[in-house]
Amino acid sequence: MIKNLIFDVDGTIWDNTEIVAGAWTEVAKLTGFRDGIITAEELRGEFGKPMDEIIHNLFSGVQSESDLARTNDLVNEIEDRFLRECSMDLTYTGIVDTIRELAGEFAIFIVSNCQDGYIELMLEKTGLLGYVRDFTCFGVTGLPKSGSIMKLMDRNQLEGEETVYIGDTQGDYDATKEAGLKFIFAGYGFGHVETPDAVFYKSSELKNAVLSCGK
Repeated sequence: MIKNLIFDVDGTIWDNTEIVAGAWTEVAKLTGFRDGIITAEELRGEFGKPMDEIIHNLFSGVQSESDLARTNDLVNEIEDRFLRECSMDLTYTGIVDTIRELAGEFAIFIVSNCQDGYIELMLEKTGLLGYVRDFTCFGVTGLPKSGSIMKLMDRNQLEGEETVYIGDTQGDYDATKEAGLKFIFAGYGFGHVETPDAVFYKSSELKNAVLSCGK
């Protein structure tokens, strides 16, 4: 029986790529580590990876650890500002209400490969803070997503057979399987997964996908 749901953020709860692309382009201008704009399409191909890997992939001028640290700090600062100033609803249709409803039956958690502070901002912007039991990310653990999942599970004493991960990329799937969990694929997200344990294409289908994993 499934009791615990661990959610990804980008491509699963919201799509902020247009806003974030503007922030990353601003970082490129400030650092000179890359010429030209960073597009939303480029970012969609990077989401799900650890922040340091994304920075190296998008900023060819980043060569040293100090370059990486400087760029990471600027990304965190400017992305946070851009998102706080954004008044648009960036969430996928119905997903916030669905998570609120599911929180009445399941324990809700979040694990992402994002920077420290990003999940807190998302929870604040979406009003989901009171519905999520615990969360962690690469920016806190310094671990690949599978390690972050396992750290959260250990901290909350979650059993593998009672827990599923909900994400939208092959990287999410791989991390989920490394952590020994079943994977539910958000088919509307950024990636493609060949063999998920369950799939949903709109938020109203998520509960049935969860129940199917518990059989």
